[in-house]
Amino acid sequence: MYLAHSDLYPYMVKRWDDVYTGLSSNPSKYISDHWFLDSSAQSSLLRHALAGLWWSVYLSVDKSKGENKYNLTKILFRQLDFPTRTLGTYKLGRHKEAVLGILEFIQENEDLFKSKFEPKTRFVTKHLNVVGGVKPISYYDRYFFKSELEKVSAEISAI
Repeated sequence: MYLAHSDLYPYMVKRWDDVYTGLSSNPSKYISDHWFLDSSAQSSLLRHALAGLWWSVYLSVDKSKGENKYNLTKILFRQLDFPTRTLGTYKLGRHKEAVLGILEFIQENEDLFKSKFEPKTRFVTKHLNVVGGVKPISYYDRYFFKSELEKVSAEISAI
């Protein structure tokens, strides 16, 4: 990634500075893990400091909302594990309509997600991943995902 080693090098140093601060026990592995993309797998793309930012914003921006098009992006970045580990580990995380549906559901059910955000979002993605095992989710729009989550809102609440 050219940008990580040139134009955005100062950002990368601030974001992944363990080698510079002496905190890394294995500097070459640390640099390889954090500064380079070792694969184009969903989890690698979303965990990389620059690629992850681009993908997360791309997947969560809703241009139909006009000036409020970044409201869902704010929800996605509420907790770092949400875009990187929770959504990033499933193919679901590459389907823009799925991500928008999940984020809209969270936005519309804010009280449901005020506590235990991480376990609840993990439940949501796991549940939708199971649904994706029997349905071609890439054909569905955000409203399908929102309606699937409405069906299990009581289970989410119980977490």
